[in-house]
Parts: sequence; structure tokens; C-alpha cells
Amino acid sequence: MRCIYASLLVLSSISLLAQSPATTRPAGGPKPQAIPTDWNNHDGYTSLFDSATLNGWAGDAKVWSVEDNAIIGQYRSPEGARNPETFLILQGKEPADFDLRLEIRLQGVTADSGIQYRSYIAPPTPPRPGAPAMPQADPRYSVGGYQCDANFIGNYTGQVVDGHGRIIVASRSEVIHAETGKPMERIAVVGTKEELGGYWHPNEWNQMEIVARGHVLTHILNGHVMAVFIDDDTTKLREKGLIALQTAGSGTVKISFRNLWLKELQ
Repeated sequence: MRCIYASLLVLSSISLLAQSPATTRPAGGPKPQAIPTDWNNHDGYTSLFDSATLNGWAGDAKVWSVEDNAIIGQYRSPEGARNPETFLILQGKEPADFDLRLEIRLQGVTADSGIQYRSYIAPPTPPRPGAPAMPQADPRYSVGGYQCDANFIGNYTGQVVDGHGRIIVASRSEVIHAETGKPMERIAVVGTKEELGGYWHPNEWNQMEIVARGHVLTHILNGHVMAVFIDDDTTKLREKGLIALQTAGSGTVKISFRNLWLKELQ
């Protein structure tokens, strides 16, 4: 029953479906209609990027820079060379409930990225058994926690990851409920993985939104819900934490972010 209530909370928390101002409905009159969200309406939001510098962020200066009013994470390695996974970390904020909006663009077929939230500084992820060792990034810029995933070819884009813990917790298209001491359950789907993947545009700017409300985490890409994770596992749940941007992938990759806006609700 609890997961049903949580699912209803999901539907009420997605800002892209925000209702218009309340009106009194006359008896027998028309139902008040919801209006589409205005992506460019920043009322209540704080800008996280001044479009010119990395002030307020911390990361490896060899990887991160500003170019054409965007944050750039870039490796210029030979094809096939493995690059460290590293993060640019927002300073001075550890939000709990929030809306985070940004635009992201991935260039390079191996480009791998994501947006960390409710996260923490953590040791780099060890390689899986049998996998080749990964080059190690500066441990000051290694982050664990929830992530809205993104990769160039798009097969993972939009899923919910819990790095340094449960790994993929809600693949694209899934509504997943986690509860302490029980296997995670898929309680609904919001389309097919293939259909939703069509909303991702490699080499182009994409609008991404993360909506965090209590135990309910919703990922939205270009106006479409990608995945929802309802985290009632008290041994794993994180209620607040860092925001960070990821650069990873082998060879030459370029990952860009712009128009980063945060609305904190508590």
C-alpha cells in the first residue's frame, strides 16, 4: 500500500505537469486545466553557473573548463585509451528536496556522463571482477550517490543509478520501489526503453530535470519521464547531499553543461 501512495506522490511532484493557479470551479463548469511548464521560467530557482567561470565548483582543472557559455568536461586521449572517471562538484549546497534543471550535450561515441545528487565524496569505484583496471582520478573528485545517467549512444540515458552501492536501481522506463530487507520491485512502467530512448539526441543539447521529493526520485528528459525510483530502503536511502557533474569514457570525449538551475524546497 505504501508504494501506491508513493506512486501518487510521484505524479503530483513532477514539475513538468505543474498545475495552473487554483481557481474556484463553478458547479457544472469546466475543469481547471494544467498548463505546460515554461522551461525558461526561473522563478524560485537559483543559477548554479555564471556562464563564464567555474566559481562555486571544484574539479580537476585538467578536465574541466568553460567554453561558449558552457561547462566543459573533456578528454583528448587516443582512441581506446581509458580515462579516469571524475566529477565537478558544486560547493556549499547539499539539497534534499529540489528541482534541478540543466542542459547537457555529449560528443564522442564513448562519452559517458551523469548528474549526481544527494551524493557524497567516496573512494573511486573498484573494477568489476575480470574487468581491466580503471585509471584512478583525483580522489577529491570521486563521488558516490544517486545519479541521472547519460551516455552518447543513449542506452543508459535517464536511468537511476546508485553508485558505490546498488548500481542501476531503475532502468529507463521503470518505476521501481525499494524497501528495507526486500527485493526491489518494478511496480509500473512509463513506456518502453526503446521508445523513451528516442527522446535523447547525441551531439545536441538536451533538457534534463531531476525532481526529488522525499523518497521519490524522478528523471525527466526533453519533457518525458525516463525513470522513477521510490527509495524506502532505510539502509541505503540518502535524504540530502552533493550535486556533481560527471566526465568519463575512453578516448576523446567532450561533455557540456549549461543553464543549470536549482529550486530548493527545504
